[in-house]
Amino acid sequence: MKSIGMILGLVTAFVLFAQVVSSFFRKRIGGAFRKLHLGLGIVLTLLFCAHGTLLFLTFGPPRSLWHLCGTAAATVALLALISGFARKRIGEKFLSLHRVLGIAALVLAILHRMLAFI
Repeated sequence: MKSIGMILGLVTAFVLFAQVVSSFFRKRIGGAFRKLHLGLGIVLTLLFCAHGTLLFLTFGPPRSLWHLCGTAAATVALLALISGFARKRIGEKFLSLHRVLGIAALVLAILHRMLAFI
């Protein structure tokens, strides 16, 4: 079960990275950006759920720093996803907020991965 969780975690980190990078190439991607970004967001949410569930089943509730970083990464990524659905209500600050949340989630996920090996 640990190896499946680790593989899911690596795939999740890769998709999160792709999600953040795609936002910086938004204009180059053009009209396909929204479908690509939304698709990655949905896949990312499913991966976070699967990976988080396996971690919880294997290690229990978050007690260590690496586990807390992973939980925080998932929470911040979920906030970024929710902000995407509320972009019209958020208004002109949406893009800045959405990018900050995405980058914060990526940094927390990287910390989660690094702390897991310490």
